[in-house]
Amino acid sequence: MGFFSAIGRAFSGAISSLGRIATGVVKAAAGAIGGVMRSAVGALASLGAKVGGVLGGVLTKGAGVLGTFGTILSGPLGTFLAPILVQVLIHFAGKLIESIAKKDGTLDPEDNIEDVGYRMEEAAEHPEWKKMEEFENLHDYHAYLKEQIPAADIDQQKMRQNRFRYTCTGIAAVRDEWAKRLGIGIPDSFIFDFSRAKLTEVEISLIIDVFKSLGASSVQFHDFLTGKMTQEELKTIQDGILQAYLKAYPDKSAVDAVARINEWKQAATDDGAAVQNHYEAMEAVTKDMRRQEESGVPEKDIVIDVQAIETAGR
Repeated sequence: MGFFSAIGRAFSGAISSLGRIATGVVKAAAGAIGGVMRSAVGALASLGAKVGGVLGGVLTKGAGVLGTFGTILSGPLGTFLAPILVQVLIHFAGKLIESIAKKDGTLDPEDNIEDVGYRMEEAAEHPEWKKMEEFENLHDYHAYLKEQIPAADIDQQKMRQNRFRYTCTGIAAVRDEWAKRLGIGIPDSFIFDFSRAKLTEVEISLIIDVFKSLGASSVQFHDFLTGKMTQEELKTIQDGILQAYLKAYPDKSAVDAVARINEWKQAATDDGAAVQNHYEAMEAVTKDMRRQEESGVPEKDIVIDVQAIETAGR
């Protein structure tokens, strides 16, 4: 199977465009970063096992989140585009979950989800600090960690190099609070899929509500998108989402709703569709990597800096 056949020919233009922006140095740097990301999964899991307790459990789950997003690294996009897409998707998911957490009071307005992960990973190196299980909720524990590590004391070099990892740890911590509040499991696969498809908060909420209304114990969105259910289950969920979508978006038609669901399904299985959904963010990151090279940053020090997305006005 050819490269463009594997990713979907409809999206080959976006992928080719990114390839033209990058130099050989940028592509090599991205490939090296992909290797670091693979190693980070095991390192984070090992840290979680070493620490134990509630915090260790969160770190282990953070490794699971990173591992789920990292499956793209073994896909058809190759060593240049795959690491960039993974970090863009992690950033998108993290910022969306951060927004939800600020609205429900889990995080304070000034908090960043990657800072939550940073502080929790740093806490793992301080056994003398209070344990996570000593606090009633994540908000109170993070408030304590902010006293131990004020924003001004966060190592920005470590953050720049490991933002993807800290974001995954933060996602795992906040996701557990979110699931507890909603009364339904939020699997890694759901976070992965809503990021790939670039869902809105409204879409995420209505999907969760549909699964809850059907008595599901967790949001098995991926099984729905990939058809890993009985025909009766697929129809019931599709009908539920259609009704909820039309209620949430009264200006849309049933045809619009079906088209949107089909976009979600394609994004779940086609890395090219995920690239297209996040093309502008990937373009901003790729251009930033090229700027790093042009400003004299050695290849080994070039990073995939998702902050470039905000700098570009996104």
